[in-house]
Amino acid sequence: MNRPPEGGAYTNAKTVRAAASVVCYSAFAITFAIGLLALSHAMNRRRTLEDHAVDVMTEQIRHRLSTAQASRPLFRIDPPLWPIAAGALLQLRKDGVAFAVDDQWTVMLGEAFEANGREDIQLALTGSLRLPVVAQTR
Repeated sequence: MNRPPEGGAYTNAKTVRAAASVVCYSAFAITFAIGLLALSHAMNRRRTLEDHAVDVMTEQIRHRLSTAQASRPLFRIDPPLWPIAAGALLQLRKDGVAFAVDDQWTVMLGEAFEANGREDIQLALTGSLRLPVVAQTR
């Protein structure tokens, strides 16, 4: 049997491995704790007026589409309401609703949302943060 000599390199390697283990476990524990804290903040985040406005606008759009039995709306977006409209359009996209936006907004959303003539209703997204409005324009 070959035994390493007492002390020396064997003891140093063992100490280094032990220290590395402590550092790794500590890093894991700290990362885990930070993740839990971030999750706690995300779950406790209060809904804002903007969140509510997006929900209101989304429901108004769904109602208009259902009432008109429309399948591909063209949206005209009032610039000050852009953040709210973008949130509502994101919800519609997640629901699989096909839609187009007027020319000035295709730059923001991309060519996939460009009007192609198959739009069967025009809706204006306007109003204010406190009172978002979805109005039929044609």
